[in-house]
Amino acid sequence: MLKHWNLLEPMPHQPDNKKRSGFWRVTPAGLRFVRDADVVMSHAIVFNDELQHYEGEFVSIRDTLAEKFDYEELMSEWSQIPMRI
Repeated sequence: MLKHWNLLEPMPHQPDNKKRSGFWRVTPAGLRFVRDADVVMSHAIVFNDELQHYEGEFVSIRDTLAEKFDYEELMSEWSQIPMRI
């Protein structure tokens, strides 16, 4: 479902490497979302795996994590890595 928010995308197909079939990667928008630098709409209305429209309110990654997750702890090791988009 994350593809409908443009947070993930399929890895490019490489015919000589079948091991990558079915792999996904984080998009620049996904990286901004994970870094808590962007928001998305809370609901994507999808029919037959095609996005129809968005509904709800804007939410950050902090809004989407369950209470048992500490965002600061999850991201502490990644905060030192420069964001390349």
